[in-house]
Amino acid sequence: MYRLRSLLLILVALLLVSPSLHAVSVKNLPPVYRHWLTQEVNYIIESPEREEFLTLKTDAERDAFMKSFWDSRNPDPGSEINTYKEEHYKRLAYANEHFGNYEARDGWATDQGMIWITLGEPKQKITYPSRANVRPIIIWFYQSPTPALQSYFSVLFYKRSTGEDYALYSPYQDGPNRLITGLETGNDQARSLQQLRKALGSEVARTAVSLIPTEPVNLAEFSPSMMSDALLANIRGLADNPLEIARVNRNRREKVTSSIMSEDAPPEVKYAVIRDENGHATADMFVRLAHPDAGIAGARKAGGTGYDLTLQQHITTADGRAVYDTVSTIAAPLSPAALDVARHKVFAAEDQLPLEPGKYVVQTTLTNNINLQAHRVTSTVNIPVRGKTLAMGDPVAFAGRPGQIAGQRVPFTYAGVRFAPAGVGTISLHAGDPLQAVFQLWLPRNADGAWNKQPVAMHFYYGSALSGAKPLDEADETVDPSNADAGGNFVSGHTFHTEGLEPGNYRVIIRATQPGSPAAFGTMTLRVELTGVPTAGWSAYGPPEPQQEEMKRALSAEASGANDAAIAYLTKDLDLHPQNIRSLGRLATLLAEQHKVHETAQLVERPAFRDAVDMATLTLVSEALVTTGQPAQAMDLLNRQSRLQSLNAMLYTELAKLDDQAGKHSDGDVARKQAQAIGAKNISEK
Repeated sequence: MYRLRSLLLILVALLLVSPSLHAVSVKNLPPVYRHWLTQEVNYIIESPEREEFLTLKTDAERDAFMKSFWDSRNPDPGSEINTYKEEHYKRLAYANEHFGNYEARDGWATDQGMIWITLGEPKQKITYPSRANVRPIIIWFYQSPTPALQSYFSVLFYKRSTGEDYALYSPYQDGPNRLITGLETGNDQARSLQQLRKALGSEVARTAVSLIPTEPVNLAEFSPSMMSDALLANIRGLADNPLEIARVNRNRREKVTSSIMSEDAPPEVKYAVIRDENGHATADMFVRLAHPDAGIAGARKAGGTGYDLTLQQHITTADGRAVYDTVSTIAAPLSPAALDVARHKVFAAEDQLPLEPGKYVVQTTLTNNINLQAHRVTSTVNIPVRGKTLAMGDPVAFAGRPGQIAGQRVPFTYAGVRFAPAGVGTISLHAGDPLQAVFQLWLPRNADGAWNKQPVAMHFYYGSALSGAKPLDEADETVDPSNADAGGNFVSGHTFHTEGLEPGNYRVIIRATQPGSPAAFGTMTLRVELTGVPTAGWSAYGPPEPQQEEMKRALSAEASGANDAAIAYLTKDLDLHPQNIRSLGRLATLLAEQHKVHETAQLVERPAFRDAVDMATLTLVSEALVTTGQPAQAMDLLNRQSRLQSLNAMLYTELAKLDDQAGKHSDGDVARKQAQAIGAKNISEK
């Protein structure tokens, strides 16, 4: 420990006195750029971005950097309206008006200002004025705006004295003693907790122990974990959190142009839930324009002719919890002949959304990067829980001949075979055109746990309101699901004939029955159009991202409250992609929330720790190592990380905690002073 401390003392001394050899000092920046860096974007700029900005030599370079900075964070890349930037400056203005010194406009520098600017307005605010022996307290309750933080959490502020701003409270570093003014408790944290509980109630006392509502606490004693401090560290370092960086990087990959939201009829969004051999469900998405668009293809900025679109998805749970965002580029060259065909057919974009069971809200933005027209539509998708009886997936109408797909799955692929979708839920045809439909049967299990592979009787028919109860066409057949995949999924299909049908809407019904199980149904709407009304269409999709599938499923499971499933997905993702720091951080947080100390400690063996990790993850794993009797490994971890990342106050706070637990309180005091020195340096640069 002494060797590590000596190393850290040397490093922190260099940190505090040695500027970068190539960077301009913050104080030497022209005022407008110094203000932007230290008072406007200081909580949202990534550390590498900040370092890059300080290396710029001219105002023109700085102006170009600032434009790129905001463009990369635009939730609608290419739009003239940057809602992220607008929201940020609204938060900044509110902080300067309501916190700190109004005349000095320094509310951004207060703890309340930092939280408000970083997280926005809380869902709930509760104020507890000063009362006997208890300092004034404010509690803000948040529903997380980002997957990088817990789904729900509180933030507590307290007022040290009348003339001071409210300070951010840390259960571990402050404890209830900081919230009590009298001497009756004798500076004993447990007694202070009881006094706080008596004065303000159990809920406030509980928040003083943990800022995370789902974390179990014992109000009979004061024994906080590091979960709350890890949460606060994640908030302070949110700009450098891997999940936030990934979100910004997705936008950086996109073309930054000016787009205009179309006033045309919105696209139709439909989903087909498809299960794989592992039992996992994916919502395959079909975003179909309302009519042919002559501008869907043309001269591309990359050169030549073809199509070039951006498809964005913002996914939340039904109650508004963030799940994940996706951005994909759908682009390819087209010959002049193919270009003309594309302009006269209805276009649809395809996508895949790996999701756990539950109901989700999806905001879809489809931007044509050629004519700069954009469509935005909100839809819902329900991923059903796998039942105990026979069930049927959504029927999909397809065009052409199915094709074998080798390797990774693309949209609308069943058992390695790709079916080019012509419609999901609804299909438009001319009389006489065949309706080809494909669907999955989800088999039930027998008493012994094996899939029920008895023959399935299928009945296919369609009719209309004008035909009454009598089907206009029907057929029966029996299918043998003996070659169902390991997940109990069997692919089947049928071709409906439409000769002689009058223009109008028809209901297509598919019924499946199997001994021992109630009937399962699938339905579609068939629209028979007048001759001359275009029905033919074409679709395209972006490059698959199989390396993100496990992470997306984990975020979906966590947002839905299925933390055990999220842990399993994150573990698998780290097995597949050992250097994924995003998965490491989320896995450490979830394991710690469930008090799986040994599993958290074992993360130290993961290859992802060969790179610099965020302080919250480092805190959780080092604490778990100490708790499981491995303090030497904890110090070794901090030692290795000190060589990989810039030193920060949280690192020294963690060292102080380890010293205190080892009974070396003088060393702990030294570490705390170093943490304060780094904090003071950070403040002086603002």
